[in-house]
Amino acid sequence: MNKHLFLLFTLVLLLVSCNRSKDVVKSPTYEIPNKAGNIQKKETPTQILAITPTIKIIPEPTVINNSQTEIVTITPSPDTSTLNRCNNKLNKDNTNIQQEFSGNIYSWDPYPFGYLLYDPNVGLMSVQELKPVRTNLPGPNLGFAVAFSAYSQKIAYLVTNSDGFIELWIADLDLCHVERIWEDIEQWIGDASEYPLESHAHITWGPSDNSLIITSHDKDSHIAVYSFPNEALNLWSGECNQIILNTNSKQWTTVCSLNDEENFNYAILEVDGSIRLLSTLDDNPITVIDWAFSPDQHQVVFSTQYYSLFLADSNGETMQLPISWDENIVNSFHMDYRRGLQWSLDGANILVFGYEASGEYCPIGISLVTGESYEQPCWFLLDAQSSEIVWWLKREQIEQYFPWEGLYTDYEAALSPDNKWIAMFYMHAPIREALIVSLESGRIKEIGNFVHTKIHWGKE
Repeated sequence: MNKHLFLLFTLVLLLVSCNRSKDVVKSPTYEIPNKAGNIQKKETPTQILAITPTIKIIPEPTVINNSQTEIVTITPSPDTSTLNRCNNKLNKDNTNIQQEFSGNIYSWDPYPFGYLLYDPNVGLMSVQELKPVRTNLPGPNLGFAVAFSAYSQKIAYLVTNSDGFIELWIADLDLCHVERIWEDIEQWIGDASEYPLESHAHITWGPSDNSLIITSHDKDSHIAVYSFPNEALNLWSGECNQIILNTNSKQWTTVCSLNDEENFNYAILEVDGSIRLLSTLDDNPITVIDWAFSPDQHQVVFSTQYYSLFLADSNGETMQLPISWDENIVNSFHMDYRRGLQWSLDGANILVFGYEASGEYCPIGISLVTGESYEQPCWFLLDAQSSEIVWWLKREQIEQYFPWEGLYTDYEAALSPDNKWIAMFYMHAPIREALIVSLESGRIKEIGNFVHTKIHWGKE
């Protein structure tokens, strides 16, 4: 009997020891590019995690390469955060101007990633930093490229790990659920040891936020396309710069033209996230510089290579918008990852940055070098059915804060989820101001003397 008890006790000790050894999670190291272009390594401490039903640990992705179709199938990582407990719940007692505004304004760069926190005593906003619940996981703070989804309340970002490889991560806006999607061990997108990192890649969300497109700036024609329902990453040589109407569903989708594929010339990114590989297309796709799909995918606003803006409906009929672009706008959007075309969540309006033909709507720019005046773009809200301009920031409104001439209109803005407010940034050197403007009354609230590389107005 004593012998049996001794063996049982020994077995229990061995099981406890094994479980403890499995609970040790090695913390990854990620590289932070500073403004000088140097690499700073940030090592997070090793944590001992008790494995409970509410904690899931991220495994190493299993990657299978198929040389025929260049598809990388990734065993999905489980959620890498606490599922039932999240410390990143936003402080609603302080944020809103919040009884007045719906949702939260999220920002990225040059400040830490987070949401704008309003101080009613001062009347201005500051950035409330957000970090992943699991402290050994990288957040958008470490990203050198980010993209907010249009409708699904997520953010995609690229970081560099300690091995010098680029990683793709996806997170909810509150960073309660963070997941690594892909590690570019083949350096398909670029060599992360080269700077500036901003030149490596551009992230675009696909139709209905069910796919992701990563376009390399380092390696000519290298693209990576991730399908969320298929949980597969496709590595292709080509371009995803075309749109086409699905005549069956009456919905617009993205087309990637493929190079050097033996059997296929096109990949169609469908609304449900599936990908169709085709040798030919029944209809001619439209080549675009940039585009934005309506929430139901039945309409699309896009810019052509001639910098004209168009709106197309579910029948394929297009109308030209009274707003246009130029090379400067396009270059800024593509390199700084800003959005010049945004739909309201109800699909009724489109927020557009550009030039109006008469030149009467936008502030007059004045060159700091020559002192000469010049036409500059600004933000417009258009009706999605008639394409008419229904709102712009009028001269008498802005002159309460800045002189009309010499006012610089920044390239970033965001429309509130209820389609009642616009957050935007203006500068009259050397003063910069962040403003929230009511679309109904025209009332303006100053919210801070800062600008952001990228903002997004998320839902509650």
